[in-house]
Amino acid sequence: MPCVVHVTTVHHVYDPRILYKQCHSLKEAGYTVHLIAQHTRTEVLNGVHIEALPVVGKSWRVRLGLQSLAYKKARALDADLYHFHDPELIPLAYAVKRATGARVIYDMHEDYLAHGFVQGRLLRLVERWCFSWIDHIIVANGMQHRSSMGTKVTVVANYLKPHGPPPAIRRMPSSVEPLRLLYTGVIAEMRGLFDMS
Repeated sequence: MPCVVHVTTVHHVYDPRILYKQCHSLKEAGYTVHLIAQHTRTEVLNGVHIEALPVVGKSWRVRLGLQSLAYKKARALDADLYHFHDPELIPLAYAVKRATGARVIYDMHEDYLAHGFVQGRLLRLVERWCFSWIDHIIVANGMQHRSSMGTKVTVVANYLKPHGPPPAIRRMPSSVEPLRLLYTGVIAEMRGLFDMS
């Protein structure tokens, strides 16, 4: 059975895009799936093997200390394909590709140019470098304008992945307050603020 390894040091294990949309979809399609991420323990979640990295928080300086362990875990799994989710892991992705010969995917969750001139430009340079050797790139909504990525791009829209049949819709009596929706997450232009309208 082909093996796919997802690697992130930024996103939490229960990230909807990574765990629920991508890892679970691969598992349902018959792949062996591992997710290397910060977590309290190594376990199996609905058939997805969680390979725990120590929980160190959100500071990128501290997260860089996870790179060596993430590399060792990724190499030990000897996967057919590796899927990296963070720009800070691009050099690690290159090292894994050279060491294993496996195919490598880079998943661009957001447009980092919005992070300010220095940080945004630096991340953009690292991304441009990876476009020359990466096997495939997956982008979220609205980022397919990056012509420098070439033709090896797939858009995975950040939409709800329904599980099971949709719930029955029932009419509310006129005396009941109107339905209200709640959005949880970061609201900013680079996180789809205007896509939601």
